[in-house]
Amino acid sequence: MHLIAASDHGHVTVHARADLLETLEAAGLRPGTGGRDRCHVIRGQVGAIYLADPSGAVIRRTVGPMIERPWCGPVLTAGGAAYGIAAGSFARHLVFADHARSADILFSFRSDGLDPFGLVGRTLSADGAVGFGVHGGWHANEMSSVGILAGPLIEKRLRLASSLGHLRHCADSARSSGPFAMGNDDRSCARRDLYR
Repeated sequence: MHLIAASDHGHVTVHARADLLETLEAAGLRPGTGGRDRCHVIRGQVGAIYLADPSGAVIRRTVGPMIERPWCGPVLTAGGAAYGIAAGSFARHLVFADHARSADILFSFRSDGLDPFGLVGRTLSADGAVGFGVHGGWHANEMSSVGILAGPLIEKRLRLASSLGHLRHCADSARSSGPFAMGNDDRSCARRDLYR
């Protein structure tokens, strides 16, 4: 029997609630209501805000209070080479999000510190329950994937790579900066060979 466990992303742990809607209301917007001051908010670990009036003045008025909040991570708006039209924001083309359907404001919740399990990657969230894992943001742990392979043929392949290619792969590890370049022991060298 062979087992393969894989994920397309990692998780971070919610440690506090973000007051996203309250912050937008304090900036003069009315999420989910009618009128010129309305906005539509798609919440998630990378959030999107579509404004009824997407003028530069409204975008700046909205982003200003957001970047002052402890929950706010990177913010993206339309802009120039590197920076967006609102102070404190980056240009959304940097993440290939400058297109006709893009939100007027894109943002991610801040992630940092150790969670209750001692793992790096805790976050604030407008939706996720405190203590639960969430994903979809820009923290390195959210973008990391997991790959676990186990079984007799895989173990045989690891042993073979470890014995036959030990010197070559350990020399490569001294130059490599990839995810498996963690040391010069047999095991790390075998893992690198398996994933090449």
